[in-house]
Parts: sequence; C-alpha cells; structure tokens
Amino acid sequence: MVNKHEAIGIFLSIAFMALVLAIFQFQNIGDAVAQLGGGSQSSAVVVATGDDVSIADAVSEAATTKGDLKKLIIDDVRAGTGPEVKKGDTVTVQYVGTTKEGVKFDSSYERGEPFTFTVGTGKVIEGWDEGILGMKIGGQRILVVPAEMAYGNAQVGPIAPNSVLVFSIELLEVK
Repeated sequence: MVNKHEAIGIFLSIAFMALVLAIFQFQNIGDAVAQLGGGSQSSAVVVATGDDVSIADAVSEAATTKGDLKKLIIDDVRAGTGPEVKKGDTVTVQYVGTTKEGVKFDSSYERGEPFTFTVGTGKVIEGWDEGILGMKIGGQRILVVPAEMAYGNAQVGPIAPNSVLVFSIELLEVK
C-alpha cells in the first residue's frame, strides 16, 4: 500500500508531468532520448531516467512540430526489485490516470482495489502493454501516453478524443 508521503510524491510527479507538457508544448529543446522497441513510430519508447536526461527533454523529443505526442514517455520514479515484467506476465498494479491537463479520470487507489491484467494481450491500452514492460515489483513509473496508444479519436467517458493521458503506476505483483 502507498503511504501518505508516497501518494503526495505520485501526485506531484503527475502534476509536474502535466506542467511540463503544458509549458513546453512539446518544443524541441533537447536530444537526450533513448528509443527502444519496434520500428513503428507510435511504439517507440522514450525513457526519461537518470540525472542527465530531463523529462522536459524527453517530452520535447517525443512530439511532432505541431505539438502532438508521437511516442510513449516512461519516467521511472522508483526502481523495483526482482525479475522484469515481460509479455505474457500477469501483473497487479495500483494506478492513477489523468489527462495531460491534470484532470483525474480513474484511480485504483480510490476504488481500494488493485488492477490485474496480462501484459501484451490487448486487454489494456497499447501504452500500458508497452509501458509496463521492464518494471519490477515495487517500482513506480509514470507513463505519458499519446492518443494513438490510448483511445485515439474516441470519446471514452470523461476522456476527450485525441487525448494524451498520464498514468502513475505502482507494480505490486508479477505472475
């Protein structure tokens, strides 16, 4: 379970990501980005970890000149321990989902019920199937998911069409 200080840290991380997205509007300001994964432009992953890579740089590099997010951004807030999550693993997570503007639309914490799914089976949005890979138990990660890897141009509940989504995820279990 997350204690009060960790919950505040998660909230501040999400708020910071939303602020960076809003302020920088995906302007090109850096080149310290690592691309992983397949050849599809929408499945490239930007990893924003370590002291020499700022999340603002990662956001800038992951966007088009029009300001549309084109790549999944992963920010490891806390590394976990044990084996890394791979495709086919069943994982249990706690999470908070917001729009890039910071409007919360879902929280497993508030429901008091962690979420379990099998990675890589299409039961969750593509941004989650790819963004969970490599996590370890106890790890906390922020995913900034482009619309194409979320719900695209569909309206889903309070989520507007073509929305960039931000998730704070804590990995609890891997099977």
